[in-house]
Amino acid sequence: MITALVETTGWIGDILFSLSLADKLKKEQNITRLDYLIDKPQPYILVKNNKYIDNVYLNSIENKINYDTTYKLPVIESKEELPTIQYQKYCNIKELDSEFYVDVPEDFDIRAKEILSSYNKVITVQGDWGYRFWDITEKESIDKKFDQNGIFPYHKALRPGNIVEVVKSVESKLDNDYKIFIINPWSGDPKFNLDPRGYSSDTAHYTMCAAIIKNSCAFLGAEGGLTNLSAALGIKTIYTTCHMHRMFGSNGVMSQSNDIQLGPQKLFPNKGHVAISPYATLDQVVETIISNIQ
Repeated sequence: MITALVETTGWIGDILFSLSLADKLKKEQNITRLDYLIDKPQPYILVKNNKYIDNVYLNSIENKINYDTTYKLPVIESKEELPTIQYQKYCNIKELDSEFYVDVPEDFDIRAKEILSSYNKVITVQGDWGYRFWDITEKESIDKKFDQNGIFPYHKALRPGNIVEVVKSVESKLDNDYKIFIINPWSGDPKFNLDPRGYSSDTAHYTMCAAIIKNSCAFLGAEGGLTNLSAALGIKTIYTTCHMHRMFGSNGVMSQSNDIQLGPQKLFPNKGHVAISPYATLDQVVETIISNIQ
């Protein structure tokens, strides 16, 4: 028996990116037992539901075996190459592929269908989209006027975009068959909101969010964990890129890149996902969403 352990680091999305390794490790390296050690609780059930992964551990492993190979994945720093490809190269995968896939357990899927049963067509929307949406112009980006301190704060933008008005406008322009359903990253029970950003750390909450997204016809949000999750679930994803460019674009406050290799459109080419220009006006954001749904 050949055994291997994949140990994740970074954000929730990085754990999801690491799922691109599972089938390839088993196929190319003839691994018979593949375990994952993850450091964030939210995607635990989704990782455990991957048919190529034998055991999933959170934070530590009791009775740890002597694995033949351990891959402790590095923190993704470069935005010049797709994160899934970076992980695959690190693990010596030969057949590189940017895509990765997520599925939800049947009981969560059934529950999500029950919740949405009274609606004809559902469009799911990222609940904290407003924290990652900035109404900026290209000149302001070049001048770095969109960030007051030149650091990583989510709430330091000079002029946050009004995502509430965007969602209202989209809803008003959709046919009556459509229903907007907000996917909130917070739990109704504050004791579960232990994530450093104040989000829920409850794996069941995160899994149900994934199940509801899976049963929608489209997902709207900002480039990041939930939009990458929706794309991995096979759902058409339309997303803004202003936050990503604010952080990592040619004039980014965290790092600089002229061609950021992030987001569903990059990870899942030719799958119909839509990246909205970082400098789109509010009306242009609405127009892009409507034209790609109806």
